Amino acid sequence: PLVTLVHNVAIKLKNAGYDVAIFGKHDHPESIGTSYHIKGKDTYIIEKPDMDHARAFVEYLKGNNIKRAALVSQTTMSVYGYKKLIDNLNQLTNGTFRNIPLSLTDVSADYGYVDTICNPTKQRQSGTEELARKVDVMVVIGGVHSSNSKELAQKARELGVETHYIQSAAQVEKGWFAGKERIGVSAGASTPDVLIEEVVGKIKEVAL
Repeated sequence: PLVTLVHNVAIKLKNAGYDVAIFGKHDHPESIGTSYHIKGKDTYIIEKPDMDHARAFVEYLKGNNIKRAALVSQTTMSVYGYKKLIDNLNQLTNGTFRNIPLSLTDVSADYGYVDTICNPTKQRQSGTEELARKVDVMVVIGGVHSSNSKELAQKARELGVETHYIQSAAQVEKGWFAGKERIGVSAGASTPDVLIEEVVGKIKEVAL
């Protein structure tokens, strides 16, 4: 399983002498589980990719005189967010953070990152972005606490598309589709197919 992969990568990085940090959510089971294998509650977790969070991490490294550090990501985090975080870290450190292969065949970099975001998440994010560019309104289905589903909705909004984030077909409103010709629907990796079908059915009922 992919979650176990992140745990294993984190352990191997730790054994290779890295101080391992996580790009993820503090309260997400995967980040909690990965933390357990690194430093427990003292594991550094970066929740957002913005410059302020990147700067705080760089200051943490300097303040603790950490000479070797590596980042892993919660498997469901945003591909774009992880890239933005790395870009910001490299902007602050003159390109210090290098890519470490998932196989960990090269751990020579003093500061680096491993791409541990799972393929289904990557595919859904790129698919949602492509769809959002073609429609007038987006409906994204996902759980209240689903970080990858929320990322899909956020990406669609960033592209300037009216986006509604819902958990069930009962939340679909007719008014969303007034004057809209093209409607897009996307869902997080863990959203059941039956729920997606119910939402699509409700949209057809109220919008067409």
